[in-house]
Amino acid sequence: MNKLAVLLLCVSVAVATPLTKVKTGRQTKAGTLLQTLEEAGCFVMVDLYTQANYLDVLTGTDVYTVFAPEDASFDQALLDSLLADTDLLTNFLNYHMVAASVTSDALQNDVTVATVQGSTIRTNIYGQIVTINGASVTTADLMADNGVVHVISRPNQIPAGNIPEVLTADAEGRFTTLLTAVGVAGLGETLSGEGPFTLFAPTNAAFDALPEGVLDSLLADPEALGQVLLGHVVASTVFGAGVTSGEVPTAAGDNIIIVVSANGITVDGANVIEADLVAFNGVVHVIDAVI
Repeated sequence: MNKLAVLLLCVSVAVATPLTKVKTGRQTKAGTLLQTLEEAGCFVMVDLYTQANYLDVLTGTDVYTVFAPEDASFDQALLDSLLADTDLLTNFLNYHMVAASVTSDALQNDVTVATVQGSTIRTNIYGQIVTINGASVTTADLMADNGVVHVISRPNQIPAGNIPEVLTADAEGRFTTLLTAVGVAGLGETLSGEGPFTLFAPTNAAFDALPEGVLDSLLADPEALGQVLLGHVVASTVFGAGVTSGEVPTAAGDNIIIVVSANGITVDGANVIEADLVAFNGVVHVIDAVI
């Protein structure tokens, strides 16, 4: 294990914590998963399952957990893409299902769970807030004869991969300078590892805004560059729903100051301009300055 990996391991704060409290919807009389979804008002998911010919699955004897996004959280572009591509629709639905009954008291913090699709989802607990890949659980434990439904605040998309792969896959190409810096500092393997990590990722524009010569100087000194980059890494998964104001230790051994206000979130003065780019080994928040 290299020095940087040891440092990250030492500052890890991820713990397995049982769910403390979340709104539950345990019924006195259960029905099938299909009936439970309808009673929960998750009609978009019911329609998508119908389109994918999953009604036999939802009414059968095999047991599943369904993480069902609220109807209002679907945008038309996502629905159009799902309905236009059978494989995409199948993967989407399978990614919101686990082949077992997983009730709220079994959920733990910063633990990954395999989905029917084959990829994993991450469960996190922030006080009374529970998230699935960063989506808040709004109603838990809607029990069915053949499983359980948890309603979540938004759909989950299958991540592009680990953190460097998520940065590479960015459609706007906003992280080419960051990826170059990660390579020069020798952190690619670490950030591709199991984690979990939270990365506050400066954009290309953020690096361009550094005083003249600073970036070139850092690129010429991999050790100093590595310390700067590790100052953007937290050794646990902090999704947007779990961000609170205060000091947070980084993998560089110092603290960053997070401020949550009506104007948004800042990290050591840098603005979070996009939150919750989900990776299999953590999450990326996009920031507009190097910290």
